[in-house]
Amino acid sequence: MTPLSVRAVGSKLRSLSTQIGVKWQNRRGRLCSLPVNFAIRQHIDFTVLTGEPGVVMQSGQIMVGTHEGVYIIKLIGDVRLDLCTTFDSFTEDMIGQDDFAGVAFDLHEAHGIDSTTLGLIAKIAIRTLERGCQKPLVFCSDQGIRHLLDAMGFDALVEISDEQYELAAQTTPLECRIPSEHAAREKVLEAHRVLMSMNERNAETFHDLVHTLEQECEQLDNTSTHPQ
Repeated sequence: MTPLSVRAVGSKLRSLSTQIGVKWQNRRGRLCSLPVNFAIRQHIDFTVLTGEPGVVMQSGQIMVGTHEGVYIIKLIGDVRLDLCTTFDSFTEDMIGQDDFAGVAFDLHEAHGIDSTTLGLIAKIAIRTLERGCQKPLVFCSDQGIRHLLDAMGFDALVEISDEQYELAAQTTPLECRIPSEHAAREKVLEAHRVLMSMNERNAETFHDLVHTLEQECEQLDNTSTHPQ
């Protein structure tokens, strides 16, 4: 199967931007259209176009901490694909703890969050509710990110607040490693399947992207199983 072309990726981005209609104020203060995935171009380039593990440089940071069973996850800067596998591994261990009582996300210092990370946040919220805990709290004062959360229907899974709180837990950096191409593809695919499961609008928005990634993963699996 031929990898998705740059032109095709651009077309998908424009289509997503039109469907969602979210606005974003860029670093120069100009208001511009934002696709539902703030950094979708980066992870499509990485997983579909380049095929080169490690080409995405870490541009953000994840801080984690806990207090009496409640976990704090703080996202700083531009949190994107390159942090996803380590983040997911940490949260799987977190939710499996016997004393797990809930989770809060501090997004006050986040500048951008791609849809892979949003899919993992949704996954954490779903798993938290399955554990019988209350909805996760999301603290977010950035209007662009807040509109993104609202547009994707996160209010069904989390409680969102723009208030500033001094959280009791001390947070430390989560040491993240850049994932391999295969791990990145699998995590992107899983995250977007979660987003699609949230509501019909997300399902329609991400259908083509997920289909493309499924084909790419299947091709890679066949190649590794039956090398030429």
